[in-house]
Amino acid sequence: MDQPNSEWKRNCPECKREIVHKLECTRDRAIEHNLLCRSCGCKKSKANWTDEDRKRVGANVAAGFAARSPEQKAKHRQKLRDAIASWDDDKKRAKSEWRTAYNLEHFKGEGNPFFGRKHKPETIEKLKQRDASYTKTPEFSAKVKASMVGIDTSCDLMKVWTDKHGIEEASRLESQRRSRLSKSMSGSGNPMYGKPAPLAAGGGVKGWYKSRFFRSLRELSYMLQLEAAGLNWVTGETAGYVVSYTNPYTNSPGTYRPDFIVENTRMVECKPINLQGTVMVQAKAQAAIAFCSEQGMTYEFVDPDKISWNELFELERLGDVKFTDRTKAKLHETSLDPARASGLRKVINRCRNDPKGTQKVREDQSR
Repeated sequence: MDQPNSEWKRNCPECKREIVHKLECTRDRAIEHNLLCRSCGCKKSKANWTDEDRKRVGANVAAGFAARSPEQKAKHRQKLRDAIASWDDDKKRAKSEWRTAYNLEHFKGEGNPFFGRKHKPETIEKLKQRDASYTKTPEFSAKVKASMVGIDTSCDLMKVWTDKHGIEEASRLESQRRSRLSKSMSGSGNPMYGKPAPLAAGGGVKGWYKSRFFRSLRELSYMLQLEAAGLNWVTGETAGYVVSYTNPYTNSPGTYRPDFIVENTRMVECKPINLQGTVMVQAKAQAAIAFCSEQGMTYEFVDPDKISWNELFELERLGDVKFTDRTKAKLHETSLDPARASGLRKVINRCRNDPKGTQKVREDQSR
């Protein structure tokens, strides 16, 4: 009988993958009959399967797995987990993209197993009675937040529609979306219906910090961070730092000015992390990166933690912060409904005098 030899190899005629045979005779027979490797053979046979064949094989696989002992099932699952853990990022990404494309192709329309069907009344009742209280716990929220760190979940509908339908159809769909949203959120449909508006709602907080203008609490917070770190900076709202870019929707030229220039080496834009991945912001960022490369600078986003209202009013009391007339009017209730002004005045005074004012603002606003 032939003895095992690692040199008895051949290549699959289809995928050219190298195959090692234990016996010389099996290698020669495979070459003679031009046999495919196991993977290509399975793919070729599955291509000719009927729906009955797929159901039969699926039932056999499910029955075989159900017949295993709990220890065998646990061992099988652990083997799969270990195999997936050994994949590199490129393989994981490729597998995910393949699975997404496969599902889109095979599970749409009549290919969906639930196509044309409806849940039975008793099933609907069971779904209603299902206990989902665990999703309201702090532990569940922390777990979801941890799993989403570093993942960009922003979705720009205009980009999706523009890529799929063109700019004219995308503009029409966006107009329809805004109209439906306006109608559904008017009156009692508005989440803020019957609730007092947050401090400085509608336009944000604007003013001057030691003669330097800020347009939001984020910018003011970043100014304080730069000052605490002893870094030199200037505003990017000057002629020397105007960045030209192209509007991705209309292909028209535009200009963009960053928020800060730090140490003459860094161009910084204050932007909430959930907006950093949007199409318009990224278009400006790419133009700014090209501009910075020519100037020997770097470009970056920052999303600093905003200072509390108590800290803001303390800076105003010390004279370091001076608000614009509009912001001052909002914070001092001159433009608010008189029926709400007295209660909001108490909140603001509490913020100015109480170290825990920020928490009490939230409590009062939630009432």
